[in-house]
Amino acid sequence: MIDVSASPQKPTTNLPAIVLAGLLAFVIWQSGYWEKFTPDKERDQPAGKVAGVLVIKSQDMTVDQAQVANSAVIDEICDQRNIPFRALWADAGDLSNADEWVRQLLSFYSDEAPCLATIDANGNRTRYELPASISEFRRLVGAN
Repeated sequence: MIDVSASPQKPTTNLPAIVLAGLLAFVIWQSGYWEKFTPDKERDQPAGKVAGVLVIKSQDMTVDQAQVANSAVIDEICDQRNIPFRALWADAGDLSNADEWVRQLLSFYSDEAPCLATIDANGNRTRYELPASISEFRRLVGAN
């Protein structure tokens, strides 16, 4: 015979799964990763004073400067603000196909590498020390 009487069972809870899901949601929220999938409100904002940014790299860069110079984040910051951005070594070869502003900035400031050079809409050039952090780069190009 089969016993069909109700047998006492312990209620099951998914507490570990709920805690894990809550922790994952917290990490995603705190890291800002979710913003990657939402429309960027800053993309349509025109550039401020800066019309072009050139990072001139050299062998004398510090580790922090090298990380900034090779970071895709600064390219994205400039792209969001419609600012042309280039990063070149001070001893770059043939620049005949490069934009005029790139050739101009490199010719003026290649001896002072590593540095960050900007040009505004009026053609005024400015040279800065190559920043050692992304936040400093943002400040220099007016992307606060």
